[in-house]
Amino acid sequence: MTILTERSTPTPDGINPSRARDVVRALYSRPPLTASDLSAPLLCLPDGTVDQDALPGAVQLSDIAATVARWTDLGIHGTKLFAFGHDRDKYASGATAPDNRMIRTIKAVKQAAPTTAVTTEVCSCSWTDHGQCVLRTDSGEIDLEGTYQLMGSMAVMHAEAGADVCGGSVGRSSVCPCMETGSGAARGC
Repeated sequence: MTILTERSTPTPDGINPSRARDVVRALYSRPPLTASDLSAPLLCLPDGTVDQDALPGAVQLSDIAATVARWTDLGIHGTKLFAFGHDRDKYASGATAPDNRMIRTIKAVKQAAPTTAVTTEVCSCSWTDHGQCVLRTDSGEIDLEGTYQLMGSMAVMHAEAGADVCGGSVGRSSVCPCMETGSGAARGC
């Protein structure tokens, strides 16, 4: 046998430990990604919705239990929930209705798979008639105090329904950029 045939087989990640430098091995050696490391997005649609162009992960409320059970069987134990809003108005009052679609979605996931980690996004864009993440005054200005109160109420409701993590919306077009004030207090979000 030669030195070439006596070497160990390269590791599954493609790095031959006998040839890679220590810094390269350290850079690329990490635990493998498994299904239990994943969290699946789930958009809850109203029952009876037939949309051929629906986003992946869009599920009717009545199908949530089966969807989450399938994910659990695959080893996925986390989901981030979104709910198609209803009863839209300028006050986003549907967001704090006691049995709104988001609350029913959280409860359906927890009933189907109690150990699934449920994350929600506390945002009013799906509940306002203008589709923005903030409430507005009659003159069109941002109602910062009202928005904060709404989001606080939503977060409490999500948690009481069984959500494990309630996060604020922080995208480029979401609350923080909308709430920039003259003093710059909210800038940098």
